[in-house]
This record gives sequence, C-alpha cells and structure tokens, in this order.
Amino acid sequence: MAPDFARQIIEFGFGEVYNRPGLSLRQRELATIAALAAIGHAQPQLKVHLHAALNVGLSREEILETLQQLCLYAGFPAALNALFAARDVFREHVPAAVPLAPMAVVRCFLQGLQQGVLREELLGEAVEWHIPGDPARVPWAGQRKGRAAVREVFALIVAEAEPLCFEPLRWLDAENEVLVRGRFAYRYRSGKEYQGDFVMRFDVADGLIRRYEIFEDSWAIAEAMQAA
Repeated sequence: MAPDFARQIIEFGFGEVYNRPGLSLRQRELATIAALAAIGHAQPQLKVHLHAALNVGLSREEILETLQQLCLYAGFPAALNALFAARDVFREHVPAAVPLAPMAVVRCFLQGLQQGVLREELLGEAVEWHIPGDPARVPWAGQRKGRAAVREVFALIVAEAEPLCFEPLRWLDAENEVLVRGRFAYRYRSGKEYQGDFVMRFDVADGLIRRYEIFEDSWAIAEAMQAA
C-alpha cells in the first residue's frame, strides 16, 4: 500500500542504523525491546522485536530480566503490558531450523552438546577445531579440520570421559565472534575427576561455526586422565 514508506523504514532503520558498528544485534534488540516496552502503546512492534531478539540469540531469561528492570523506570503498567506480549511470543515462537546470528548458532550448538547431540549442520565443511594439550596424553587435543575430524574428537571424548557438569555462565559476542565462559567437570576412565573453568571461542559466519578453540587447564586434565 505504501512502498516508499516501507523502503524508508528498511533502508534507514535496518540498512543504516542496525548496520552501524559498536553494538551487536543482540544488544540492539535488547535496547529496542526496552524502548518499545517503555512507550507502552507499541505492542505489535514490541512482539516483532521479541521474535527478532530470540532469533539473534537472546534467551527468555535475558528478555524477562530486562522487563523486570523496566518496571523501575517506566512503571509497572508498561512492564506488565510488555510481559503479556512476551508471554504470547514465547508461546508462538518457532526457532529457525538453522539460525544465522552467531550467538544463536553457538547457543544451539552447545544446547545440542548438553543433550548429547553433535549438531554437525552448524559446522562449516572446513571448520578448524583447536583443543590445547598433548595428543599423546589427551587423545582429542590438538588441531583438526573438517566435520569428520570434529566428529572424531567427540567420539574420543565420549569413549574416555563421563560428563558430570557443563555450565555456560557468561556469553559475549562481537560481530562474528562469540565467547562463552563457564565451568565443567568430567570423570575419566582412570577413575579420577576433573572440574575447572573454561573459555570457548567461536568464529561464526553465514550461520556456520568456522573456527573453535578452548582455553582450559590442559595440564590438570592430562593428569586426571592418567591411571594412579
């Protein structure tokens, strides 16, 4: 009905503002949700951006916490209206089969690992995989390339280690880079257990993980894998 109006919205809003450096898509959607919720009379637009926020990797918990914060500055009525909109969106939202936003890709990949599933469709054909350590002591350590090599890595881990805990605690993203900080614990065939902190780094482009590396206490892991 109004093609010029639609073009202006897309070219300026999404073509210029959303493409500016300095903020990630997740940060922009969070700011947009807060602004639309504070206005209090933009429910259709708020629902659109709630869907968008989920699509770019924001969790329901992050969205709800933002709306909780909102009640202090925009008032309880505006916050409640936004909560009702979020409830509707959470019920009807269908995640994309293959997400494109880097944070959403990484979240999807790690959720699969927590369920014991390797989401190979989220890996690039020539994905580079780096785990520090001596392959002679930790079979899955070293540099590998390609989906088949990554599949081998996880087969080795499953054969040697029983997962006890995996907790991503902090998520950071910047353009095509995603960092995940957390804690994990394993029991190895040696009978020993290891628990410690990790930082995972993912490079993501066009909806696929292109490079992965982990920073962990590789010496302590190697020691835990050795029989007494």
